[in-house]
Amino acid sequence: MNADFKEICLRCAKSWPWQLAACLAFVALWLRKFIWPLDSLLYAEGVKGQDAGQMVWNLWHTAEALAHGRNPFVTDLIFAPAGAPLAQHSLSSGYAPLTLAVKFLSGNSPLYPLYAYHLTIWLGFSLLLFFSYKLLLALGLRPVAAALAAIGYTFSDFYTWHALHISMLAGFFLPLIAWRLARLWQSPTPIQLCLVAGLFAWSIYFTELTVYFGLTVALGVVLLGARRDGRTQLREKARAIGWRGWACAGGLALAIAAPLVLQLARLNVRKPPPVEASYFSANLAGLFVPYPEQSPVYGSLFNSLAGRITAGMNEPGAFLGFPVLLLVFIGVIATCKSNAGDETTESPHLLISLSPLLVVLLILLLSLGPTLQVFGVNTELPLPYEWLRRLPVLDMSRTPVRFVAVAALLLMILAARGAEWLLTRSRVSAFALLAVWVLAESYVPAPPVRQFTPPDLSTVAGPVLNLPLYRTDGYAALLQTQHHQPIATGYLARNTEATWTHYQKLERLLRRGGATFCAGVKELGYQTIIIAPETTYVDPAPNFAALGLANCGLNLIDLRADKLIDERPAAFPLLKPGERMNLAAPEAAPFLWYGWGVAEEGFRWTDGAFVALAFSIEETEPAILHIKASGFHEHQ
Repeated sequence: MNADFKEICLRCAKSWPWQLAACLAFVALWLRKFIWPLDSLLYAEGVKGQDAGQMVWNLWHTAEALAHGRNPFVTDLIFAPAGAPLAQHSLSSGYAPLTLAVKFLSGNSPLYPLYAYHLTIWLGFSLLLFFSYKLLLALGLRPVAAALAAIGYTFSDFYTWHALHISMLAGFFLPLIAWRLARLWQSPTPIQLCLVAGLFAWSIYFTELTVYFGLTVALGVVLLGARRDGRTQLREKARAIGWRGWACAGGLALAIAAPLVLQLARLNVRKPPPVEASYFSANLAGLFVPYPEQSPVYGSLFNSLAGRITAGMNEPGAFLGFPVLLLVFIGVIATCKSNAGDETTESPHLLISLSPLLVVLLILLLSLGPTLQVFGVNTELPLPYEWLRRLPVLDMSRTPVRFVAVAALLLMILAARGAEWLLTRSRVSAFALLAVWVLAESYVPAPPVRQFTPPDLSTVAGPVLNLPLYRTDGYAALLQTQHHQPIATGYLARNTEATWTHYQKLERLLRRGGATFCAGVKELGYQTIIIAPETTYVDPAPNFAALGLANCGLNLIDLRADKLIDERPAAFPLLKPGERMNLAAPEAAPFLWYGWGVAEEGFRWTDGAFVALAFSIEETEPAILHIKASGFHEHQ
């Protein structure tokens, strides 16, 4: 009976429907707080809340555009009336079939984009786990070793940190394409090559990680071609496919990618400033030091070290994982031993050799960005990415840290080899200990979620101006999925000159305030102003007193708790007769109401056309308030 049960388990482990079902079940359990309830909003507050709103909007916009026969890569619904191109935006339009299915099955519920968002997270992690497992099986590894390594990769720091970003969760294309590349290497036929080419082309509709992975594949081919036997193998594989196979694969890839590529060719978007590549780089220490909020299993053990990592790392999901690194070390040693004296070129473990380790080191080097950053120090030591980012396509990227996702994929292969070596040497207890460690480190604390109850937006008609004014306003985009009207802002990964100029015009109107603001808003065609609730603010709560919203004559929807349009100062501090005060000094802060900028040495700027002081006096006799100020003329 025991033997029969073992045989059934092995058959299930090698049957793809059972594999996929197991992955779906495991992810549903492991990340249940990210998925359920379907009407909750991940990260309701601050910056992450803005990102989550953008993700929901991406799914909604693409589904609605396709359902109504419109081009999903352009829109006049955001940054209205200027509109915006979306080909360079992280739209992840490839998820449209899932979103449309949810739209249909939910009876076109107003919350269907939110349902689709949660299901996309579930599907993304499940496919990431499934294809990682399939890749390792294709490389000849045992199911148990493959499962452990796949779990370590799927729930690695990079992906759990990006759990709310559906474009990053489409990283499941990395192991999927790698799996098919392994099959192509083992069986070089035109059909296999067309499948790889089609997957590469299709993946660009989901994620930018394809670019990073494509560079890695090219690097692997170059390293293989640097050896005489490697060049021989490459020539043999190329001849086996034939020129017709290469032509068909190229044509298929072009046909699939053409709709997006043609849109990209028409774009002239603003390139991110070079400093952002450094800001979104991995920190060398960050690759080996866990963040407490991402790896609670270690408690406060690494708090001090993690707190010192301040250079770069605006996306902290770079930690490679201790048990994975240990398994990699074991895998490298095992590989060296098994490859000693082995001249077989068609070994199923060809990809599990020291070549991936060299590629890993090079890819991790690229993830460090243009200069080496360690803890809180930018050493200014130039790194290869400084030259790489000047190439076409990559000159639009600002996130070298995302090379970590590709490096972690290759580390997964070596880690699986280490896990298999332990099993082969009957080190079951060591394997079990490492398995528990991988699971413990992979545990992700539940994100702060709350049920999203759409506000009453039934009175919204015509274009909407959302306040506070943000260039990247995910909450405004989220509300648009409910009221469906054009909005003044939105959330774009890349801006064009038109959207940039449009936003600057709104900023100037906001600074001028009063009647100028109201007249300008009406001239641009906005008919409704929506004020977001306090929980969505990225910065301290703004003050709208200078705008005179109550006298604008526009439909006003205030979602704040107090709804005080006719605002008053929080306090009136006492100003004594004859008292002198430096408005740039900290003690002046209680007296400053609205319109004031940050303090600099010896002076303080104003931010708008109107500023206000709030104070009280002890006596009511006539007095004169003297303010020393000088003008500043802004040239625009």
